[in-house]
Order: sequence, then structure tokens, then C-alpha cells
Amino acid sequence: MLKNKVRQAQLSLAKRKEGKSYKTFLKITKKSTRNLASFPEKSASIPAATQSSGSKLKNVIKNYGRAICNFILSEASSSYLEKVLKELSINRIEFLAYIREQRSYLKGISEFRHMLLPSPTDDERILLFKKAFQQLSEIFVKYFSVNWIFSGKLLYRIEYVKYRNKLLRRIKNPHLFFK
Repeated sequence: MLKNKVRQAQLSLAKRKEGKSYKTFLKITKKSTRNLASFPEKSASIPAATQSSGSKLKNVIKNYGRAICNFILSEASSSYLEKVLKELSINRIEFLAYIREQRSYLKGISEFRHMLLPSPTDDERILLFKKAFQQLSEIFVKYFSVNWIFSGKLLYRIEYVKYRNKLLRRIKNPHLFFK
């Protein structure tokens, strides 16, 4: 029974990959099912389709954070960026350099939360950068995130769309982000 499920999952994966023939698929499945039969406890190669919902959203904050940074650095945000920077009287070059630097350090929830929450050690310039980042993040999540989700390479699109509202609430109230 387990062999059949593994074979079905591998067949669906083989159909996704172009250039692989059915004979190649059969060779691969015979080898992998032999390995599963001899080592049943090593069935960690369960296909992504059967993973739990927690592992689907493992990198959601990191992906959204990087997408927000890429949006801010792109030409698509130029009108919004000018408006926010003029409102807060921030230098465009310094702000974009700050976003590039923060994008490289973005690894998960704690770094994204740090980009939004003011800390006691931040100077006034960094506080303004964080406020501008928060406003531009709201714009991205409201108006551009659905296009990013469906035009990108994300596998779990529906989950990302569902998570969008949670993320928007947390961007508006960054103290709600868990550590």
C-alpha cells in the first residue's frame, strides 16, 4: 500500500518535470521502492503534496519580507515611495540602502519583526525608516501581493493568499508578531 502511494506521488512529480520519459520514471520508482521496503523508518522522502500545513508555511514570513523589500526597490513602488518619503522627509538614497542591507539579513520572523518594531537603541533616522517600511509593506500586501503570489514560483499559493490578512494585521500592529 505504501509502495503504491509512493509510486503515485513519484508519477505526479515525474509528470511535472519535462524531459523525463515514463521508462526513466519506472527505473527511479523501482530503485526508491526497494529502498523503502528495506528501510521503512527512512520514509522521510514523502512528497511535498502530503506534508502538513505547518511545513507549507515554513518560510512565508521570509518570502513575504523579501518580496516587500524587492517591491520597495523596484520601479513599481516609485510613486508610493516618493509619497511616503516626502511625507516623512526621508532621503531616498539612504532609505533604499537601508532596505538593501535589511533584505540581506532577512532570515525569518525575528528579523522581519525587527524591521517593523522600533527599539530603544534606534536613532530618529532609523525610526523614520521603519515607519516608511511599515507603510510601504501595507501597500504591497494590500495591492501587489496577490499578483506576486500567482505570478511567482510559489507552490502553496492558496495558503499564501490566506496568510495575507494575518500578515497585514501584524504589519499594522508589529507588536503582535511572536518572537
